[in-house]
Amino acid sequence: MTRIVIYSADPWDSAISYLRVREPAHYLGWELVPAKTDTEIDINSIENADYVIIQRDFPRFPQCETITQTARQNNIPVIYEIDDCIFNTPVHNKQFEAYRYYFNGILNTITGADRVIVSSNYLYKQLAPFNQYIYLFPNYLPDRIWTFRQPEIGNSSIITIGYMGSNTHTQDLEWLAPVLVQILEQNKNVQLKIWGCLPPDSLIQRPEVHYQDIDIQDYTRFADYFQTQTCDLFIAPLPDSPFNQGKSGIKFLEYSAGGIPGVYMKTAPYLEYIVDGENGFLASNAQEWQDKLMRLISEADMRYRMGQNAQKMALQHRLSDHFHEWEDAILGNPAPPKEKTLSDSFHDPMILIRNVNTNTQKAIWDIQRELSQARRDIAALKQKVTDLENEKSGLNEHLQNILNSRTWKIAKFIQSIAGVFKSKKGSTDQ
Repeated sequence: MTRIVIYSADPWDSAISYLRVREPAHYLGWELVPAKTDTEIDINSIENADYVIIQRDFPRFPQCETITQTARQNNIPVIYEIDDCIFNTPVHNKQFEAYRYYFNGILNTITGADRVIVSSNYLYKQLAPFNQYIYLFPNYLPDRIWTFRQPEIGNSSIITIGYMGSNTHTQDLEWLAPVLVQILEQNKNVQLKIWGCLPPDSLIQRPEVHYQDIDIQDYTRFADYFQTQTCDLFIAPLPDSPFNQGKSGIKFLEYSAGGIPGVYMKTAPYLEYIVDGENGFLASNAQEWQDKLMRLISEADMRYRMGQNAQKMALQHRLSDHFHEWEDAILGNPAPPKEKTLSDSFHDPMILIRNVNTNTQKAIWDIQRELSQARRDIAALKQKVTDLENEKSGLNEHLQNILNSRTWKIAKFIQSIAGVFKSKKGSTDQ
């Protein structure tokens, strides 16, 4: 049995672990060994491995270099796997402050890996200049946990728009909020359901907006939960940016498993799947979002037809039909790049390098500023200690001067005489 040791900074039950390694390995019957826990990074497991996979931002850990060296010494291929263009993480993303310290380590791991596996065409084009053995394995829908329900023609008087996303997508929802507010104000039969991502004030204060704060890290539990939720159409705002272009279209597949149509941002992740007007709507600006949402709200037959077509596309992207692509990537089987992968010219690799260098330099400057402030704080504390010691020394000297003074000696003499008289008086009283 093929045995793969996995080094990931993400929990073993998270979406990245489940989608990118656990479920494909299940179909192949391969053994996976998670070698990173909350308290330990196991390097000894490498010696009995056939392959080593390093995921995403695991190079944040200094042990990553030792892991790579140990694998080399044992002639075990090292595979780097990534599903996000984290080199382009925007400043407002809550992960930015952490990621920018890891860019150099990640790029070093990419260039030194025997193979690199990515989840999108955009990532392929970004990283291909840094490793000649790069494989594209998209995120497929794990159909053991996602059920393909028969689409239904909605007959409810209330139309529900749904949005699901983690808190890293707050900016995406804020971008679309003005359009959603306008639609809610103009259509009294429309409500909005949001799962996960905290809505901006303009939405959450409205009675037609229902927010459910979910924090389900276990991907299988999330799939079970989400498939119990209902709505008439979905939205997927994803403002076009270098970071978002590197994402996969897994949200389209998850939405579409239940035969529910949606409006999606016209950007790389969704262009892979959606034919505008057939199996979903693509919108690139506020007016297009407004118009296409209104069409789906007002036309039940269109929702039904589009939901059917969306589900057909999702059925074509079941993991059970595509897991051998993952096997080819792991084994390094030669496979020509997909034609669409190379339809555009490669991105200038210097752009990525500049991003890495810029963010690394900023991190270095931050550390230098923190060190300078720490030095100033230490100097201030040292001065305070010196001042206290000087003050203590001065007090001791002053006390010694008092003890040696003529006045103090006279006072002590008088005190001793007073003690004698007091003693004699006590004797007389008796």
